[in-house]
Order: sequence, then structure tokens, then C-alpha cells
Amino acid sequence: MKGYHIDIVENIAKGIHKTIKNPRYLELGIWKAGCFNRVAPYFAESVAIDIKLTAKDYINVKCEYYCVMTDEYFKNIHDGKQFNMIFIDANHNLEFVKKDFINSYSATADNGIIILHDTYPSNIEEFKGCKDAYKLPDYIKENKNLQGELVTLPFFYGITIFRKCKKQLLWI
Repeated sequence: MKGYHIDIVENIAKGIHKTIKNPRYLELGIWKAGCFNRVAPYFAESVAIDIKLTAKDYINVKCEYYCVMTDEYFKNIHDGKQFNMIFIDANHNLEFVKKDFINSYSATADNGIIILHDTYPSNIEEFKGCKDAYKLPDYIKENKNLQGELVTLPFFYGITIFRKCKKQLLWI
């Protein structure tokens, strides 16, 4: 089942591409750029962050690339422009992913989407490589300062989709 999460991320990107003029995308933790290369072309501007310099070698699309810790990007490099979609798949330690989410929340446009991977372990023993990132959806739900909608899909090791909004849209 490895890599199927990319299909979901790409389909969300397609929807954003069709509905928002000049959308912006940020991916934290690109590894071998499998997701980034499929998703970035749907955006007018794309930014890739990874701590490994060699990650850049896998990118085959136009983008800004920074070989830095995610904290450093938000503190020293981010220009303040809002992103329409952010995919977080960097350090899977809960404390790091919390910081990544909070920084991403501030950098996300209203109605923007933040996607997190590895948030629903089918089995804790099998999931040890992903540390405790799966606890983040509960943190988000409990934090009243983070306004938005949240759903965790219980497959492909868990995909959590968060939409930044003041209230949930009414469905007609």
C-alpha cells in the first residue's frame, strides 16, 4: 500500500487547481519527491523543504527548494505569503509535527488545506518508524485556537485532511 496516499493528495491538488487562481503549494519533507513531482504542477508556485541536500536531485518540476529544518524555513525564509495547500510528511515525532502544523496553520490561506500523512496506524508495532505523529489529530481537535474541519482517513497509514475555516460550510 506504499505510495497510495499520493493519489489522494494529487486529487485534492487538482480540485484546488480548478477553483483557485494562482494557487501556492508547500511540502514539508519531500524524501524522493514522489508526491511533490505529481502535485506541484497543479500550482502556480511550489516550495519544497527537506533536510537532505540529495532530496533536490529527485525534483523534476519547477519550484523553490530549501535544504533546511522546517522550523528554520518558517522563521527565516518564508515570505509571509499564504499557501492554498500544505502537505506535512517530515519528522514524525509528535513535538515536531505539532510545530510543523502550527507553523503551517499560520501560513495557510482561509479555506486552505493542510494534509498530514501517517496519522492512523493499523498496528502500533508496525508503525514504530512513524513515531507518534498519529496523535496529532487529537491535538488539533482539542486546540480551540485552530479553527477548521478535520477528517482522518483510516487507510494508507492514515491521511488527515484539515481545512482552515472559521465554520464548517453548510451542505445543501
